[in-house]
Amino acid sequence: MKNAVHISVQIKVNAPAHAVWQKLTDWESQGDWMLFTDVTATKPNSAADQIGNQITAFTGLRLFKKLRFGLLDHMRVTKWETGRVCEVDHFGKWLKGFGRFELIEISANSCQLNWYERIDYPVLLSRLTKPFTKFAVFISLVRFRRQFANY
Repeated sequence: MKNAVHISVQIKVNAPAHAVWQKLTDWESQGDWMLFTDVTATKPNSAADQIGNQITAFTGLRLFKKLRFGLLDHMRVTKWETGRVCEVDHFGKWLKGFGRFELIEISANSCQLNWYERIDYPVLLSRLTKPFTKFAVFISLVRFRRQFANY
């Protein structure tokens, strides 16, 4: 049985939308700001068409080089509007669902980042992680925003 967890976070970033988009879609550097996460992708972030790109994110703790405790999230990009919208399907064994982030330009030097996830966890996993998931996404996006503090 599955239980959906909905996460919606909006955050203002004081930087031009194009700069925020470039950093946000640099898949392999997402681990710099996303808590306890390492990310890889089948296409480089510089590829113009990201539809079909498969992204893998491991979120958890590394106890030793090869011993890890966490969740592996497999995603596929299903919608791509460069500089504005990215949507993904989560299609892994344990995590299924939908994700979307969108940038809305406020001014030439600021934008709003809207982040939404619907993750369909097994019920037990949902109950264990639900209290922390939204908080972890929020903290990760605050860390992301800090990268533009001197912009």
